[in-house]
Amino acid sequence: MNLYLLTQYTNDNYDTYDSCVVCAENPKEAKKIHPGNEGDEDFYKIPDIEVYPFERDCWAFFEEIKCKLIGKAKEGIKKGVVISSFRAR
Repeated sequence: MNLYLLTQYTNDNYDTYDSCVVCAENPKEAKKIHPGNEGDEDFYKIPDIEVYPFERDCWAFFEEIKCKLIGKAKEGIKKGVVISSFRAR
C-alpha cells in the first residue's frame, strides 16, 4: 500500500476539504477516497465514475483532484483516510 497526498483547488470556500493523505494501492483508487470518509467500506465499491456520492460543495470532481505519491504505508495501515484538512468557518 502507498500513501498519497490528494489536493483540490476548485472549491476554496469555507466548509470544504482542501487536501488529505490517504492509504491506497494506486493513484486511481486513492482519488476515489473522499476526505470525509470515516471507514465506509461501501465507498470503495464505487465504479469508475467522475463524481462522488457526496456533495460536490465540500470536495471536487474526480478529474479535479491532484494525486501525488508521498511514500509507502507501514505494514498494517488500512486503506482509507490517514488525515484530512477541512476549512471550517
